[in-house]
Amino acid sequence: MLKASGLDVFYGDVQVLWDLSFSVGKGEVVALIGEGIKNKEIADRLFISETTVRHHLTSIYAKLNVTDRVELLIYAFRHGLASPPPSRR
Repeated sequence: MLKASGLDVFYGDVQVLWDLSFSVGKGEVVALIGEGIKNKEIADRLFISETTVRHHLTSIYAKLNVTDRVELLIYAFRHGLASPPPSRR
């Protein structure tokens, strides 16, 4: 689940984390991306369209100044927005 709180991060990230933490849809999308879930399954889990998932991702990419899923994951893991999935060993 989403674990964002603007109080324990660098000043430059506070507004971004504040925005994500109060946008349940976007926050859940980030968390599910962190679990390795594809857009179709995210849409099914959140009862939204796949187009809405893509719109959320476009908005998230712009706010975080990232260009793709990989950069989003790196940002999310570093800032506590998502947790890496458990090891498959």
